[in-house]
Amino acid sequence: MPLNVLKVKIYVPQETINLFGSPEESNGSVLRGAVLIKACKATKIHLLTIGFDGWTTSNGPLASRAFGKSKKSLISSQMSLLEPEGSPRHLHKGIHSFPFEFAIDGMSLETVRTRYFKTKYFLTAHVKRPKFPVITSACEVPLNRLPLEIPLGETGFISIQENWESYIKYKIQSNKNTYHVDDFITLNYTFRPLLDSLEVSTIYHYLVEYVTYYKQKSGPSTTKERTILLRTCQINHRLEGESFVLTRPEYIPSPQPDVENEHVQIKHKLHMVFVLKCGDIQNSMTVTTPIHLINGNESPGYLPTYQESQMAGADYVPPPSYHNLVHN
Repeated sequence: MPLNVLKVKIYVPQETINLFGSPEESNGSVLRGAVLIKACKATKIHLLTIGFDGWTTSNGPLASRAFGKSKKSLISSQMSLLEPEGSPRHLHKGIHSFPFEFAIDGMSLETVRTRYFKTKYFLTAHVKRPKFPVITSACEVPLNRLPLEIPLGETGFISIQENWESYIKYKIQSNKNTYHVDDFITLNYTFRPLLDSLEVSTIYHYLVEYVTYYKQKSGPSTTKERTILLRTCQINHRLEGESFVLTRPEYIPSPQPDVENEHVQIKHKLHMVFVLKCGDIQNSMTVTTPIHLINGNESPGYLPTYQESQMAGADYVPPPSYHNLVHN
């Protein structure tokens, strides 16, 4: 029997699994989906299993060995979706759906991808058939942690008002300081030079990602993981309440969201570098401010906790069993 007689795919309706609140606050979540088997002709299956696994990998200064990587398992849960009853199970030609469900502990580490530390979660399905090789299908499942009570997009603000020596007064404002990782960032500038011939010629906007790695023996170590140039603004005139929209160039991968756990901390700052001109003299100053980056587009009200999902009134309707989804 050719291998392409049977096609296996893991279907998960959620792009990410969201945990709301800190590890101490979170009630966890539920990972639901189905293993879809497309049989191009009638066939036999001996066993169908689905596994949910997560692990961390450390390298460089965090590795437990002097060279190479160290890997640690976080979770390994297996579930049998189809077992033989004395003999292999017959599948008719068509598409067959086998639903599954895994409880996600609220203490779970979120997905992280940094230079020296990574956390990943995967679903893996195995289909065993008599006298044929095992068919395997796998997919990564990102795990995000979001604030529990903060109204997304409305929390905090940025307001910086200073004098730079006796040269210039400036004010930088934004209506929020918490953004999704791919949000636009809007800043409002007001500059008032204290010298008649002084002007702001250029503004460079950088998003800087700071990563702190924790290792028991050597203590914390902070590095600048990434510096992303968001926008360069040519001014050459005095600014009175002008706004600039900052966005990450499409060819640059998204930054990590903020993370805080026992292994790694990820934080972000905006760096604004102002190039000042006074006649033939040019100088620059740098202003920094922390911002918070979060992942996902959901708020806590959109996703039931694991306990709530077990109630009779839960909205989830599982995929039909393969008996009801067969197309002859």
